[in-house]
Amino acid sequence: MHNTFRYDTSGTWYKGGLHLHTTRSDGQLSPRETTALYHDLGFDFVALTDHWVVSRDAARPAEWPLLVVDGIELDGRDDDGTFYHVVAVGRIPEVRRGMGLGRAMSEARDAGALLAWAHPHWSGNRIEDGLKHRFDAVEVYNHGCHLENSTGSGLVHWTGVLPEAPHMLAWATDDSHQREGVPDAGGGWTMVNCAELSVDAVTAALRAGNSYASNGPAFESIEFVDGVLRVVTSPVSVIRLLGPGWSHVARRAPGDTLTSAEFRVPHEWAYARLDIEDQRRGCAWTNTLFTAG
Repeated sequence: MHNTFRYDTSGTWYKGGLHLHTTRSDGQLSPRETTALYHDLGFDFVALTDHWVVSRDAARPAEWPLLVVDGIELDGRDDDGTFYHVVAVGRIPEVRRGMGLGRAMSEARDAGALLAWAHPHWSGNRIEDGLKHRFDAVEVYNHGCHLENSTGSGLVHWTGVLPEAPHMLAWATDDSHQREGVPDAGGGWTMVNCAELSVDAVTAALRAGNSYASNGPAFESIEFVDGVLRVVTSPVSVIRLLGPGWSHVARRAPGDTLTSAEFRVPHEWAYARLDIEDQRRGCAWTNTLFTAG
């Protein structure tokens, strides 16, 4: 199983919001207000992903208080009648609702966009629905859906597809609409590690999976040296190494916290990943640690 180790954490970690809505569709704040809010929340980059509205904001970097990556959210039924919401980030072609979800996804993928299976629990999707369209990522946590009706976790869907699609990445997002009385900003984010804060560097790190999803704790470094996996984190209660149906767990002593752990990854595992949990029950999830080749 041990092929190419995915992570290079020698760069800088940058905090990103990959699923945000503005007044261009069903959000309550303008694009300027939204980017200002996320700048104030300590985010380094965002993608504005309004429904069927292509963002072209990356071409105007001087207008924004933080890095903006182009994005869109597609929604509808595929040719089999299955309902999806799909976040596309990166190079987005001109797509329109009338062309249908399947064609829009295909054209976005061909243009170089990353496609994320959005809030599968909220959408009523089955695990097998995640295998139909070669999604690059899945929202393992969607903060807005969590607040709305406790359907924000995509963990079951993600772990369900990993045996057949171990390449699928984990993203955490807000899906922020900023509706009155719904504090949906700053509850879920995706961290990328790269040498610089630029559109090209961020999107390359996302595509490579040199990232992790979080709604609380942080991975500081992730290394694989001489067959040993070494991980350094913010203070947490549990550090887990997980494989297909198995796990190795480092757990805190009562009243104490962990900030590091070491594991040997079993060669027989088809894939391996890490997650951590802090004392407030916040979690963070790496992608699968190794890629084929």
